[in-house]
Amino acid sequence: MKKRNKNKKGQITLFIIIAVVIVAVILLIIFLQKIPKKELLEADVAKIKSYLSDCLELKTKESILVIAKQGSYYIMPDESIEFLTESVPYYWLENKSLVPSIETVEQELASYIKESFSECITDIPYITGLEEYESNFSTESCSAEVEIAEQLVKITIYCPVTIKKIDVSSIISDFDTEIECGFKKLYSVSSQIVNDYAENPGYLCLSCLDDLIINHNVTIGVNTISIEEIEDIAVLEENYIFIVTDKNLFNGKNLSWQFILKK
Repeated sequence: MKKRNKNKKGQITLFIIIAVVIVAVILLIIFLQKIPKKELLEADVAKIKSYLSDCLELKTKESILVIAKQGSYYIMPDESIEFLTESVPYYWLENKSLVPSIETVEQELASYIKESFSECITDIPYITGLEEYESNFSTESCSAEVEIAEQLVKITIYCPVTIKKIDVSSIISDFDTEIECGFKKLYSVSSQIVNDYAENPGYLCLSCLDDLIINHNVTIGVNTISIEEIEDIAVLEENYIFIVTDKNLFNGKNLSWQFILKK
């Protein structure tokens, strides 16, 4: 009897050991299956993030050119005109300065960059080498901040982007870049032109313009809208259009700031 009990205990112990081994093998297989997916996902995320970072830099440069040419505005104010297919804002109208604050300029630039950056995300499945990925995001969940420093524009974007490949997904959310340019210099020169004009409205201080040109390494073009150039003469025949351009090329192009002073 005792011998039979010993055999039963031995069998039970053996079954327990076999069960433990089977469970351990199953867990090991599951673990090993997860490792390649994790490594693949990390590589994919790095590839997508590299593309989005490069695209943000490109879109920021394009945005700087556009916003400068539009006198700092993404959405043009009511105090602006269409001139030769371009929108130009008033910086002096009805004996009052309309120069936007640097904070307003930062907000306008940030809004334009955020809108442009969304194209980078939606284009992911159409970029060579990224066709196997899907992207999903909500514009309402995205935000952008711009800091305009001397010779530098800094942009930070928070935008949760879900990247999916087959049954694996991950979220990328933080992006930033810095662009060297004379954006703030052009804003400062334009503001100074208005300040000088405000001292004696109706007259341009040519020596003041010369000083700005020499001290800031810019060119300043001044045009008076003539009867031949536009249709609404009653409103626009007494306007100076200023184009302040950095002599240093930006991304191979002229970086120019445009605005209008009404005489």
